[in-house]
Amino acid sequence: SLGNGLFHVRTAASDEPLPILKYSLLPRLTPLPLRVRLVQRHTGSLLSVMIQYVSNPELPAPLTDVTFVLKLPLDPTLLKVSPKAILSRSDKELKWHIPEIPLNGSPGRLRARMPVDSNEGDGSEEIEVVAYVKFSWQGTKSLSGICLRPASEGNTDFYEVNHRYENGLYMCN
Repeated sequence: SLGNGLFHVRTAASDEPLPILKYSLLPRLTPLPLRVRLVQRHTGSLLSVMIQYVSNPELPAPLTDVTFVLKLPLDPTLLKVSPKAILSRSDKELKWHIPEIPLNGSPGRLRARMPVDSNEGDGSEEIEVVAYVKFSWQGTKSLSGICLRPASEGNTDFYEVNHRYENGLYMCN
């Protein structure tokens, strides 16, 4: 340890990555950037889907250019969406592009309603609806406050680094 959170490691030259540190972050110390809830209701011949989302107020800056994608279980006919979305019939996808999600804003809602043919779902079997989110953010603060990067001798801008986080699998156990 060189002190002040800096460590120095000497290793033999190698083409393969060499693990030098193993760590895990507690969920309370690593906030999720976005909370999303998917609600679906299948009543009679109507399928209703709602996506609710809210940004974590502890993020360093609002999330921008967020895309929500809803995978539809069947070919959509007489589809009603709110707000407007882009429909890709070949992929059976609905896409909403949200320019910015404010840090302390009220939860946003995206809705889709469509009739379901009697052959495709009679109400007794569950229709699976999948949604995912695409986002990224770049700035000088990391999401957890922890920064790992190589440091060279005489480098004074160790804490001045550009961090980036984006959509992925965020798990809490």
